[in-house]
This record gives sequence, structure tokens and C-alpha cells, in this order.
Amino acid sequence: MNKERMEHLKNRFEKQMKKQRYDNSGRKHEFIAIAEELLSTVEEQQKENERLKNFYNYFSELYGINLEVSNWHGNGELKPFDDFFDDAESEMDDNGEKARRVLAGDEE
Repeated sequence: MNKERMEHLKNRFEKQMKKQRYDNSGRKHEFIAIAEELLSTVEEQQKENERLKNFYNYFSELYGINLEVSNWHGNGELKPFDDFFDDAESEMDDNGEKARRVLAGDEE
């Protein structure tokens, strides 16, 4: 779901919640409480997703510029940073392609 659609649904939902927040006895409807919790969770996940994208982008900018990590194996030899990056991406899913598409904004 794209951000615009999510924002539209959020606004629509909040407007509806204001109209029907309490039943006749003054207690919150159970579905309202569940929906509020769900909305809060989605918002937290969106913030976390942005933090993860920023983290990924920070290290992806180092990719392909021939950086090397010294003494990784304890033997004094150099290992290309790109190898670490590729290994981390492949851990995200089988081939890393889905992660790259999502982070590039090509896929939800």
C-alpha cells in the first residue's frame, strides 16, 4: 500500500472514529480500540521502515567505491566491503533483489 493511500485511509478512519467514538453506555466500542491499536502499530512500522531505509542507504552509498575491510579474518588480509554488503543483502531474502526493489520504491 502506498503512502498516499495509507494516509487517505488513516484520515478517513480518524474522521469516522470521532463521529462514533462511544456507544450509549459511554464505553469504547471494541472494534474502535482494536483499530486504534492497529493504526498505532502501522505508524510505528512506517517510522521503523524509514529508519531501516536510511541505514541501508548509508551503507549502500559505500558500495562500489573499492573500500576494503582490514584484518576481518584475523590474518591481516583485506576483504572488499562489497562482499559484506552482498552477503547482508542476500540474507534479507534469497537473492537480495526483492530488498533492492522495495528500498528503491519499486515495490511495496
